[in-house]
Amino acid sequence: VDEVRVVDALGSPFVATITVTAPLAIVAPQRATTPRGTLNFMAQGGSGTGFTWALATNASGGSITGSVYVAGATGSVTDVVQVTDSLGNVATVDVTVGPAVTIMPSTISVTPRGSQAFTAMGGTNTGFTWTLVNRSGGTIEPFTGQYTAGPTGAVTDVVGVRDSLGNTATVDVLVSSSLTITPASPRTP
Repeated sequence: VDEVRVVDALGSPFVATITVTAPLAIVAPQRATTPRGTLNFMAQGGSGTGFTWALATNASGGSITGSVYVAGATGSVTDVVQVTDSLGNVATVDVTVGPAVTIMPSTISVTPRGSQAFTAMGGTNTGFTWTLVNRSGGTIEPFTGQYTAGPTGAVTDVVGVRDSLGNTATVDVLVSSSLTITPASPRTP
Protein backbone atom coordinates (compact mmCIF):
# COMPACT_ATOMS: atom_id res chain seq x y z
CA VAL A 1 0.00 0.00 0.00
CA ASP A 2 1.33 3.42 -0.99
CA GLU A 3 0.23 6.74 0.47
CA VAL A 4 0.04 9.94 -1.52
CA ARG A 5 -0.09 13.28 0.44
CA VAL A 6 -1.26 16.43 -1.22
CA VAL A 7 -1.38 19.85 0.40
CA ASP A 8 -3.51 22.50 -1.30
CA ALA A 9 -2.71 26.23 -1.50
CA LEU A 10 -4.45 26.85 1.83
CA GLY A 11 -2.33 24.22 3.58
CA SER A 12 -5.08 21.63 3.88
CA PRO A 13 -3.66 18.09 3.58
CA PHE A 14 -5.27 15.26 1.72
CA VAL A 15 -4.05 11.67 1.94
CA ALA A 16 -4.88 8.99 -0.65
CA THR A 17 -4.12 5.33 -0.12
CA ILE A 18 -3.22 3.33 -3.22
CA THR A 19 -3.09 -0.47 -3.15
CA VAL A 20 -0.52 -1.90 -5.55
CA THR A 21 -1.46 -5.39 -6.74
CA ALA A 22 0.97 -8.25 -7.20
CA PRO A 23 2.99 -8.20 -10.41
CA LEU A 24 1.64 -10.12 -13.39
CA ALA A 25 2.75 -13.76 -13.28
CA ILE A 26 2.01 -17.01 -15.09
CA VAL A 27 0.95 -19.94 -12.93
CA ALA A 28 2.20 -23.14 -14.51
CA PRO A 29 1.69 -26.49 -12.78
CA GLN A 30 4.11 -27.94 -15.34
CA ARG A 31 6.76 -26.31 -17.48
CA ALA A 32 7.79 -29.32 -19.54
CA THR A 33 5.95 -31.44 -22.08
CA THR A 34 6.46 -33.84 -24.96
CA PRO A 35 6.23 -32.83 -28.60
CA ARG A 36 2.52 -32.20 -29.32
CA GLY A 37 1.79 -32.21 -25.59
CA THR A 38 -0.69 -29.79 -24.00
CA LEU A 39 -0.24 -27.49 -20.99
CA ASN A 40 -2.78 -25.19 -19.31
CA PHE A 41 -1.61 -21.87 -17.87
CA MET A 42 -3.24 -19.24 -15.68
CA ALA A 43 -2.39 -15.55 -15.22
CA GLN A 44 -2.53 -13.83 -11.86
CA GLY A 45 -1.73 -10.36 -10.60
CA GLY A 46 -1.26 -7.31 -12.77
CA SER A 47 -4.52 -5.63 -13.76
CA GLY A 48 -6.38 -8.91 -13.30
CA THR A 49 -8.20 -8.51 -16.63
CA GLY A 50 -7.78 -8.46 -20.39
CA PHE A 51 -5.15 -11.17 -20.62
CA THR A 52 -3.69 -11.80 -24.08
CA TRP A 53 -1.61 -14.95 -24.61
CA ALA A 54 1.14 -15.44 -27.20
CA LEU A 55 4.26 -17.45 -27.97
CA ALA A 56 7.23 -15.11 -27.62
CA THR A 57 9.48 -17.94 -28.86
CA ASN A 58 8.05 -20.79 -30.91
CA ALA A 59 10.94 -23.21 -31.53
CA SER A 60 8.71 -26.32 -31.48
CA GLY A 61 6.16 -25.11 -34.02
CA GLY A 62 3.51 -25.01 -31.29
CA SER A 63 0.42 -22.89 -30.74
CA ILE A 64 -1.50 -21.17 -27.95
CA THR A 65 -5.24 -20.62 -27.84
CA GLY A 66 -6.35 -18.64 -24.83
CA SER A 67 -4.20 -20.02 -22.05
CA VAL A 68 -3.93 -23.54 -23.55
CA TYR A 69 -0.51 -24.27 -25.04
CA VAL A 70 0.12 -27.13 -27.49
CA ALA A 71 3.74 -27.95 -28.30
CA GLY A 72 4.72 -28.51 -31.90
CA ALA A 73 6.36 -31.59 -33.37
CA THR A 74 9.96 -30.37 -32.98
CA GLY A 75 11.54 -31.76 -29.83
CA SER A 76 14.46 -30.83 -27.58
CA VAL A 77 13.71 -27.09 -27.74
CA THR A 78 12.37 -24.34 -25.47
CA ASP A 79 9.26 -22.28 -26.24
CA VAL A 80 8.41 -19.09 -24.34
CA VAL A 81 4.77 -18.47 -23.37
CA GLN A 82 3.87 -14.81 -22.80
CA VAL A 83 0.84 -13.10 -21.25
CA THR A 84 0.01 -9.38 -21.41
CA ASP A 85 -2.66 -7.76 -19.22
CA SER A 86 -4.95 -4.80 -20.01
CA LEU A 87 -2.37 -2.32 -18.67
CA GLY A 88 0.49 -3.69 -20.79
CA ASN A 89 2.22 -5.66 -18.03
CA VAL A 90 4.02 -8.70 -19.45
CA ALA A 91 5.04 -12.03 -17.91
CA THR A 92 6.73 -15.01 -19.54
CA VAL A 93 7.49 -18.63 -18.74
CA ASP A 94 9.87 -21.07 -20.47
CA VAL A 95 8.41 -24.39 -21.62
CA THR A 96 10.82 -27.27 -22.21
CA VAL A 97 9.72 -29.55 -25.04
CA GLY A 98 11.21 -33.04 -24.65
CA PRO A 99 12.94 -35.09 -27.32
CA ALA A 100 11.22 -36.15 -30.54
CA VAL A 101 10.57 -39.80 -31.36
CA THR A 102 13.61 -41.68 -32.63
CA ILE A 103 14.12 -45.24 -33.87
CA MET A 104 17.06 -47.47 -33.01
CA PRO A 105 18.96 -48.66 -34.90
CA SER A 106 18.88 -45.57 -37.12
CA THR A 107 20.73 -47.15 -40.06
CA ILE A 108 20.25 -50.75 -41.03
CA SER A 109 20.91 -53.17 -43.86
CA VAL A 110 19.48 -56.70 -43.96
CA THR A 111 19.50 -59.59 -46.35
CA PRO A 112 16.29 -60.77 -48.03
CA ARG A 113 14.23 -62.57 -45.35
CA GLY A 114 16.55 -61.16 -42.67
CA SER A 115 15.09 -59.69 -39.50
CA GLN A 116 15.72 -56.82 -37.09
CA ALA A 117 14.10 -55.71 -33.84
CA PHE A 118 13.49 -51.95 -33.71
CA THR A 119 12.93 -49.85 -30.59
CA ALA A 120 11.54 -46.35 -30.26
CA MET A 121 12.13 -43.67 -27.66
CA GLY A 122 11.23 -40.03 -27.13
CA GLY A 123 7.93 -38.29 -27.67
CA THR A 124 5.44 -39.61 -25.13
CA ASN A 125 7.35 -42.92 -24.78
CA THR A 126 3.96 -44.66 -24.82
CA GLY A 127 1.55 -46.16 -27.31
CA PHE A 128 4.09 -46.86 -30.04
CA THR A 129 2.68 -48.45 -33.20
CA TRP A 130 4.86 -49.58 -36.07
CA THR A 131 4.24 -49.34 -39.83
CA LEU A 132 6.06 -50.45 -42.94
CA VAL A 133 6.35 -49.01 -46.43
CA ASN A 134 6.96 -52.40 -47.95
CA ARG A 135 8.95 -52.91 -51.13
CA SER A 136 10.60 -56.23 -50.24
CA GLY A 137 7.45 -58.17 -49.35
CA GLY A 138 8.39 -57.99 -45.66
CA THR A 139 6.41 -57.57 -42.45
CA ILE A 140 6.55 -55.66 -39.19
CA GLU A 141 4.79 -56.51 -35.94
CA PRO A 142 2.76 -53.35 -35.21
CA PHE A 143 3.22 -53.36 -31.42
CA THR A 144 6.74 -54.76 -30.95
CA GLY A 145 8.69 -53.39 -33.93
CA GLN A 146 9.96 -56.82 -35.01
CA TYR A 147 10.74 -56.47 -38.74
CA THR A 148 11.36 -59.25 -41.28
CA ALA A 149 12.41 -58.41 -44.83
CA GLY A 150 10.67 -60.10 -47.73
CA PRO A 151 12.25 -62.14 -50.52
CA THR A 152 12.76 -59.20 -52.91
CA GLY A 153 16.24 -57.71 -52.65
CA ALA A 154 17.93 -54.52 -53.83
CA VAL A 155 15.09 -52.36 -52.44
CA THR A 156 14.55 -50.04 -49.48
CA ASP A 157 11.74 -50.64 -46.98
CA VAL A 158 10.75 -47.77 -44.67
CA VAL A 159 9.97 -48.59 -41.04
CA GLY A 160 7.86 -46.00 -39.23
CA VAL A 161 6.65 -45.50 -35.68
CA ARG A 162 3.97 -43.27 -34.12
CA ASP A 163 3.50 -42.47 -30.42
CA SER A 164 0.27 -41.85 -28.52
CA LEU A 165 0.17 -38.14 -29.53
CA GLY A 166 0.95 -38.73 -33.20
CA ASN A 167 4.69 -37.95 -33.12
CA THR A 168 6.42 -39.99 -35.82
CA ALA A 169 9.82 -41.15 -36.98
CA THR A 170 11.03 -43.29 -39.87
CA VAL A 171 14.15 -45.22 -40.78
CA ASP A 172 15.19 -46.67 -44.15
CA VAL A 173 16.03 -50.38 -44.25
CA LEU A 174 18.26 -51.34 -47.16
CA VAL A 175 17.43 -54.89 -48.25
CA SER A 176 20.51 -56.23 -50.03
CA SER A 177 20.43 -58.02 -53.35
CA SER A 178 18.83 -61.43 -53.56
CA LEU A 179 21.02 -64.49 -53.84
CA THR A 180 22.02 -65.15 -57.44
CA ILE A 181 24.06 -67.75 -59.27
CA THR A 182 26.38 -66.71 -62.06
CA PRO A 183 26.45 -67.42 -64.81
CA ALA A 184 22.66 -67.53 -65.03
CA SER A 185 22.80 -69.95 -67.98
CA PRO A 186 25.92 -72.08 -67.60
CA ARG A 187 27.25 -74.10 -70.56
CA THR A 188 29.67 -76.90 -70.63
CA PRO A 189 31.54 -78.26 -73.66
